[in-house]
Amino acid sequence: PTRGATRAEKLRQMRDDDTRSIEERIRINEALGKVLKEQANEELKIANQALAVADKRIKLEGATAENLEKRAEALTKISDIQERITGKESEQLANLNSLRKEAADKQKAIYDAQKAQAEKEIASRKEATDALVAAFQNEIELYKKQNQSKLDMSRAWTEEDIKLEEQRLQEIYD
Repeated sequence: PTRGATRAEKLRQMRDDDTRSIEERIRINEALGKVLKEQANEELKIANQALAVADKRIKLEGATAENLEKRAEALTKISDIQERITGKESEQLANLNSLRKEAADKQKAIYDAQKAQAEKEIASRKEATDALVAAFQNEIELYKKQNQSKLDMSRAWTEEDIKLEEQRLQEIYD
């Protein structure tokens, strides 16, 4: 394999290493895309040179079967390289989308865990608050029971209080 192919394979392995962060893997995927593009452009440059040589031979030596075959081979090679470039670009895009989805899935899992924890805390606090309210209500009821006769006494008017009030009211209306 060429130096570029070896580098591309190392970058693929790094990109696919899920112990790395998503951001790092995306950067590696972008670097891989650049390496593959450089490789393809170099191959395309060589293939275009082969086409130029075939065209010059046809000009100089004429359209012999061998020269036309060389030209056809060069065109086929260019087409193959362009097809491979398109395939690599599609692969890069698919990998990028996959990494983005993985990042979104991780974020959702974190959000879901945080939400569940918050709901658990809210339920626990509500339970504690409800228990406190119930305890206070019980205290109030107990106080009322213990002090009801005092309350009743303070509310009760004696016969004398009623006579005094009647006199007061009579004086007002007279």
